[in-house]
Amino acid sequence: MAERDSNIDDLTTASTKSADEPKGWVVQIGVAANHDAAMEMLNAARVKGGSALASAKPFAVAYSGSYRARFGGFAGEREASTACKALKRSGIKCWASAQ
Repeated sequence: MAERDSNIDDLTTASTKSADEPKGWVVQIGVAANHDAAMEMLNAARVKGGSALASAKPFAVAYSGSYRARFGGFAGEREASTACKALKRSGIKCWASAQ
C-alpha cells in the first residue's frame, strides 16, 4: 500500500454526487456540521414523517464544509411535496426540489 503524502490536506471543496445518491425529487430538512449529525437529524425526522417517508431514502450531501440532510427516492414532485407537508405539520422545516 502506498504511503499518504503528509503535505496534502483533506478538504471537501464542493458537493459531488455519489453513485448511490437518489436521483429525481428530494426533500431537504436542514444542514449539519458533520455527516453523523445530518443522519441523526434524518432519523429523528423519519419518525415524525410517518408513512409519507416510508419508502424515502435518507442521505447526507457534503457541501462547503457542511452536510445537507435529505430524503430521496420520491417518484415525483407530488410525493416529495406530500412528504414535506407531513414534516411541516410535525414542526420540521423542509423544502422539496428536483435534484
